[in-house]
Amino acid sequence: SFNWYVYVLAAVLLSGFINIALIQYRYIKTGASASEYLDVEGKYVSTDFLIKLALSIVTFIAFYK
Repeated sequence: SFNWYVYVLAAVLLSGFINIALIQYRYIKTGASASEYLDVEGKYVSTDFLIKLALSIVTFIAFYK
């Protein structure tokens, strides 16, 4: 049995990968034009930032205890 933060880290990583996969799938499925490329890249950057932020917060809490 692991501590709670191990499960939270795994859930954050899994949800992040699923979110990035959905962004990629929607971009490929719609055949987006070059003008929509910046929107998709913005979604990647914001998703990446939120994943890193969530992971760092959980890691900080885990080491603080």
